[in-house]
Amino acid sequence: MIQISNLTKKYGETVVFSNLNYTFENTCIYGLVGRNGAGKTTLLNILSNYDKNYTGVISIDGEKMNKVDYLDMPVAYLVIECGVV
Repeated sequence: MIQISNLTKKYGETVVFSNLNYTFENTCIYGLVGRNGAGKTTLLNILSNYDKNYTGVISIDGEKMNKVDYLDMPVAYLVIECGVV
């Protein structure tokens, strides 16, 4: 289970998340859907600990994962950009 508590993320004066609280259960499959700039990639960057510039607490299976080395994170994602060669 991934639990997000009071997650706040800003880029300068732009607020992406303000005190976001959510729990992702282990028994479900989730998809992130939203318009450009909605915060989908930002959330994935925070959950995989690529982005450590936020406030709040992220717990995975009850263990707080805030600001630890990203190599120790049990969450990861891969970004593949496709283009015309």
